[in-house]
Amino acid sequence: MSAAPKKTGTRSIEKEIEIKAPIEIVWKALTDAKELTQWFPLEAGENPDGTMWMSWRNEFKCASRIEIWEPPSHVRTVPVQSHWSQEKKQEDDSASSDGSSWGLATDFYLEPRGGATALRLVHSGFSPDADWDALYDGTRTGWNFQLRALQHYLENHYGVPRRTVYVREFLKEISRAEAWQILFGPQGLVREGRLQGLQPGDRYAIRTAAGDDFAGVILSLQPPHDFSATVENLNHALLRVHLDELFGYRDVNFQLSTYGVPQDQVEALETRARQTLQSLNATKATRTQNSQSTGRKFETAIEIKAPVEAVWNALTDAQELTRWFPQQARVAPGVGGKIMLSWPGITDWHLRIEAWKPNEHLRASYDLQADVIVKTDEQTETDAAIKLADSDRAKPLQLAVDYFLEGRRGTTVLRLVHSGFGSGSPWDEEYDGISWGWLKELRALRHYLEYHPGKSRHVGWARVTLPVQTSTASAWQRLLSEQGVWLKTASPHPQEGDRCEIRLGAGETLQAVMQHFDPPNFFCARVENLQQSFLRAWVWIDQLHGFGEANLQLSTYGLPKEISENFEKRGNDLLRRLFG
Repeated sequence: MSAAPKKTGTRSIEKEIEIKAPIEIVWKALTDAKELTQWFPLEAGENPDGTMWMSWRNEFKCASRIEIWEPPSHVRTVPVQSHWSQEKKQEDDSASSDGSSWGLATDFYLEPRGGATALRLVHSGFSPDADWDALYDGTRTGWNFQLRALQHYLENHYGVPRRTVYVREFLKEISRAEAWQILFGPQGLVREGRLQGLQPGDRYAIRTAAGDDFAGVILSLQPPHDFSATVENLNHALLRVHLDELFGYRDVNFQLSTYGVPQDQVEALETRARQTLQSLNATKATRTQNSQSTGRKFETAIEIKAPVEAVWNALTDAQELTRWFPQQARVAPGVGGKIMLSWPGITDWHLRIEAWKPNEHLRASYDLQADVIVKTDEQTETDAAIKLADSDRAKPLQLAVDYFLEGRRGTTVLRLVHSGFGSGSPWDEEYDGISWGWLKELRALRHYLEYHPGKSRHVGWARVTLPVQTSTASAWQRLLSEQGVWLKTASPHPQEGDRCEIRLGAGETLQAVMQHFDPPNFFCARVENLQQSFLRAWVWIDQLHGFGEANLQLSTYGLPKEISENFEKRGNDLLRRLFG
């Protein structure tokens, strides 16, 4: 395929997918208005001036002009106008704009491959400014789904009219993280079954609070903003739920593309979906009352190829804890006992044991203000200020962590529930940070027990402090740049088990296997050419405690300590160059 044009000083989104359909069919699906509505917009057509328009039930409209037309190998379009619904326009005059001033362009390159078609997308012209981060990230996530939707239509339903459930609801007094928790909880889409702990490619089966059953294969699961999956029990439909925070508004979108499903069934599904989304905008008083009585909770599960006794010991024995989680630990076992976890010079965490059922259940609670001591560069011996309202400061902030263990034929399913989070900002940042933090730490636990049980570890940890106003997305982009942590993967969104190459600056190349990739928060990988070491990279902006940081950490087992010390030195040098 020919190279896409590069614009100096701008960012581009590049993606490639192979579709099992002739190139002429793929070309038509990209350029014919009727075919576009089978997988992308809900309505499309041609304006009198020759531009093409697309619409999603008048919620969002856009028009574009064709700049390059080379059937069936290359088409380029540029936006000329876009605007949101009238409701949004009344709230924000910027909701309508002349897209031609943005400098954006979308190129599709097509190439035949033995009866199939290789399709490459290049969406270029995004400004590198932080103000564009949300648009860039949202567009990138959107194209991940839309190209899958095109592939799904052409490979499974070509020529069958699409009937779509489409509901969009603005979030008025509720954060995106809070909406995600409710929507994917027992009062929303997951009354029965589970999604937590699952990965793209895993099978799922859920029943909603409205009584609808969805089952199939997960395509994307990125809390708190994106979920997509096939729905095999609806004639292989395609579902996407995504929560946006863009142009000063927050909304949630539910889209179910069906093929061959009766219209009355689709309409009934849409009615129930609309009721579910509308319920998210409960009154602020009701949500506050519920949060004070029950609080928010994060829940996830992971399967570990180790006996349940080994997992229990890794959670409750001080020495075992330091082999995957803190750098120092003390444990006084039993109900009424205490657990102290320490990252010297960084954080101390004190917990009280409330439930102690060996090999079954551990519960430990703590007060966020009194029991979590966060140390910053300027403040190493006292609590960092917690940014809470005066009403919250006046009362204890009790949270709890529950571990539930279940042995299954030599393996263990570990379920974690972290509960007690309040509502509103800055609790949202605390909830989000702890949520993805546990995904990272539980994979470290699994790595230790599956590859290095009983072995001590050496930790090389490089850190740099960031201003709390820093955009997480922009810091992540800088961290994972060619000058930073260069990550070479077969896919821009690697999945667990994908092979990859990692290089820190101009250092040696690490041969690794991805364990989890969750931009713009973290990734972790198993490093094969460092005796199965465990590498993590993450960005954390903590509004609650008032600090931000970028981190690189390498846990080694059975290797000389000098290796982790050298990693820490090189990592600190790299982070200082990247972030000043």
